[in-house]
Amino acid sequence: METLCVELACLGIRHALISFGNIPDLGKDIERLMMSLDEHRVYDIILGQEVDPMDGPVPDVISIGHAQLAHRNRTNPH
Repeated sequence: METLCVELACLGIRHALISFGNIPDLGKDIERLMMSLDEHRVYDIILGQEVDPMDGPVPDVISIGHAQLAHRNRTNPH
């Protein structure tokens, strides 16, 4: 997962350095990102894979996000 984060950070920095007059071509970046997500099996359901018991339960990010939008949680910037 660290490799994925480093790749995302590099993409962001590279695009931040591009002057505002140029429109960057994201085609290769998106392709590279999708390949990295596939390589790290980010969206795969892996039977038998377990969460470390010391980490606690995995949060339901959909429900949490919905609640934040519905109740305008203070951590939500909008």
